[in-house]
Amino acid sequence: AKTQAPTDVGRLIVNSAADNVSVDSVLTLREAMLAAKGSAIGGWSAGEQAQMPACVFNGSGDIIGGCGAGTQEMIVFDSGLGGAPTFALFSSLPIIDDSNSLIIDGGTVFPILDGGAMPGGTDILIITSDGNSVSNLSIINSPRHGVRIESANNTLSGIFASNNLGS
Repeated sequence: AKTQAPTDVGRLIVNSAADNVSVDSVLTLREAMLAAKGSAIGGWSAGEQAQMPACVFNGSGDIIGGCGAGTQEMIVFDSGLGGAPTFALFSSLPIIDDSNSLIIDGGTVFPILDGGAMPGGTDILIITSDGNSVSNLSIINSPRHGVRIESANNTLSGIFASNNLGS
């Protein structure tokens, strides 16, 4: 069962706790964030496309509309990940810097973003654009800031932060 989002928002459904970008059958958080920014536009597999119902793809698996830069997306987490799955991150997640808002909602899955394997002095999540929302996540073991916000009118709710060196 997949988490539902408002119909006017493009859903990107994360169904893997891996921290990679590769053409395979699953959508990782890193891939979903890159798709939301419009930074990853090509070669999506059929399995990945199924996790991005708002996106429009051509025959080569390239995103040609419906999601990406300038559109509002909502990243949600598939309930098949189980409760509180750990996402062991190896580097900062892609910067949230789109001209339209991004919503990241852990919902009832409540994923754990663990920065314990990240290089020193890095942040797990960086927000540089206005009007974004991040909710229902745990952010732990960041080498610096768990969440660094450099903009206005952003909402954090239901965030559990622990052992983050900067904040």
